[in-house]
Amino acid sequence: MRRKPVLNRAGLRYSRYMILEDLYSQLTVDRAASGAELIILGGPPYSGKSTYAQELSRQGYVHIWVTVLKKRYGLGDEVALDICEALIAKLLRAGYPVVFDFLNHKKAIRDRFETIASELGVKYQVVWFDVTKEELYSRRKASNKSEGRSDISEEIIDKIFDEMELPDNH
Repeated sequence: MRRKPVLNRAGLRYSRYMILEDLYSQLTVDRAASGAELIILGGPPYSGKSTYAQELSRQGYVHIWVTVLKKRYGLGDEVALDICEALIAKLLRAGYPVVFDFLNHKKAIRDRFETIASELGVKYQVVWFDVTKEELYSRRKASNKSEGRSDISEEIIDKIFDEMELPDNH
C-alpha cells in the first residue's frame, strides 16, 4: 500500500519515507558499545526532558526530539509520531541507543513506543519528569528560545496537566 505524501503547514509535500531517510542520513552518532536501548522521556513542557536528552546524546544516544521534527518539516503531532515510530524502529534494529523526547503524557503514546522496543527484544524504560505547575511557570519565564523550545502558554501547560496520565510507578 502506497502512503500519501505529507502536506505540511507551508504547503510543501514530503513523503514519510523522504523525511525518514533525511533524518537517518543526518545521523552523526556511532553505535554505542551497549547496543540498542530505548529511553522514553515523559512529562510536561519545561520539566527538563530535553536537557536530559541532550546529556544522553553526548553519551552516544540518538536524540529523537519531536518538537524539532515538527518545526523542521511543519508536521502535526500524529504524522510526527508516525515518523518517529518508523525512525526509532530502524535505529533500534541497527543497534543504536535512542532517547525519545516528547511530552508522552498519555499512556497510549508511551505504550506505542514501548511496543516497538518490546517486539524488537530491546530493553526500554520510561523516565518521568515530575515538576509542579508553579515550577514550570517559573522555568517558562526563564526559558531561552533555543532550537526546539516553543513558548508554551500557562493555559496550555494547565491543559497538559489535566490530560496527564502518570506512569504506573508514579
